Parts: sequence; C-alpha cells; structure tokens
Amino acid sequence: MFKKGWIYIAIGVLTLGAIFLMEYNKPKKINWFPSYVSHHKIPYGTLVLNDLMEKHFPDAIQQIHKPPFEFLSRTDSIKGTYFFVNESVSFEEAELHSLLEWVEQGNMLFVASRSFEKKLLDTLHLEQGSVYNNGLEPLFYYELVNPKFKSKKATFGKDYYTPGFERIDTLQTTVLGQVYAQADSTDTITKHINTIKQPFGKGTIV
Repeated sequence: MFKKGWIYIAIGVLTLGAIFLMEYNKPKKINWFPSYVSHHKIPYGTLVLNDLMEKHFPDAIQQIHKPPFEFLSRTDSIKGTYFFVNESVSFEEAELHSLLEWVEQGNMLFVASRSFEKKLLDTLHLEQGSVYNNGLEPLFYYELVNPKFKSKKATFGKDYYTPGFERIDTLQTTVLGQVYAQADSTDTITKHINTIKQPFGKGTIV
C-alpha cells in the first residue's frame, strides 16, 4: 500500500510538471492594447520606432514631457520637427494656436493618429473617414506614393476598418501614402489617401 501511494504521488508530480511545461511553451497571446508608449514592445507600442529614430538621429531627438504650449514658450530657440503619435491626438485651443504659430516660422508638425480633432482638420481643409474591408479576412495594404517606394507594400490584418481622408485641399495638399483593401472578383481596387503633407506658412504639416 505504501509503494502504491508513492506511485500515485510520482504520477501526480509528473502530470503537474507536464502541464506546467505545456503552459510555459504555449505561444504567448499578443497584447493589442493601443499604448503608443516608447518603451512598450507590444504591436501598438513605439519601442522600435523610438529606437530607430535615436539610432538614425542620435543628437537630434528629445523626449518632451511638457505640454506644447509650455514647451514652445521659447519659440526663438526651438527649431525642428514636433512629432506626435497616439490613438487620438487633440490640442487645447491655445496649444494648437501655439503649435501652428511655431510651424509658420519654418518648422514641421508631424501627427500620426487614428483620429484628429475637428479644429485641426478644418484648418487644413481635411475631412476624415474610414476605409472598410468586408471580406472574411480584414487585410489592408499600405503604400507610399513616391515611385521609389511604390513597390514596397505593408500589410495589416487586425481590424475591419482603417482611417483615411475623404476630402483634401487639392491645391495645397501633397499625397504621401494610401491604403486599400484587396478587392474580390466583382470589385475594383479603390485606394484611399491616408498620409498627406501641407505647407503652412514657412513650415510643413504632415
């Protein structure tokens, strides 16, 4: 009876060990939380982007932890590109006014986001919309318009829709990138603008 007890214990320990081993080797579930934080390695984190920028522009990158209105109070000494990336980017009225004044002096404002505030869109005569993929697999293709990069496409298949611009100021706007969903046999491929550039005073907004 004593021997049988040890056998059962050994079987239990081996079973638990096998379960722990299987759980340890199981592929980790991808975290799709839209953090956009510079030290997050998840898909919607910006660790890779931050590392690449610091690698290629080692002496020109500065992490800013102040509101733009406060940071740009020294506009005479600050030149360059103000870079924003987030799920949604919005500014207070005074903040936006300060940013646009700074851009007018010959600087660049770069904003990457899924949605933009109405005042900024109205200022640039833009109207935002959504591009939908109603297929079984929500796959979107992204490409740059410049002929040097036109053959290089990026694909993304997480969501059933992606942002784009429904209306632009054709006289002032340069299209830099576009997105489209793969058409089925009955549809044609329609490409939608998703990255633009506009002059603003002596500066540029992307």
